[in-house]
Amino acid sequence: MARLVLAICAMAIWAFLVPAAIASDSSPTPPSGCDDVIPDMADCLPYVTDGSNETSPSKGCCTGIAHVVAKSPLCLCEALKEASQLNIAVNMTRALGLSNLCKLNVPPISSCNGTWLMSF
Repeated sequence: MARLVLAICAMAIWAFLVPAAIASDSSPTPPSGCDDVIPDMADCLPYVTDGSNETSPSKGCCTGIAHVVAKSPLCLCEALKEASQLNIAVNMTRALGLSNLCKLNVPPISSCNGTWLMSF
């Protein structure tokens, strides 16, 4: 269950990065430390879950996203892939707005395989 919750958060976080992503022909193996950083995004779940009544992301959400992006943006790729495979409902408008709301300067992620990005 905890892995499912983390996957939901990761998918939501990744969704705001999609416009900056550039699809590639191959999907690299995500760093082995992803299990360590994905929990940092758990605080975003209440805001990005489809049907949420939260009006803004928490400070913990923004801090968590910033930590994951700084450590390994490829972990966002892996988390999104897992969440997408689980058909988890996320409010994409909210997820796409996280970078602005959290005042994050997100680098482009060019190493994710574009095939599963298109599943949204």
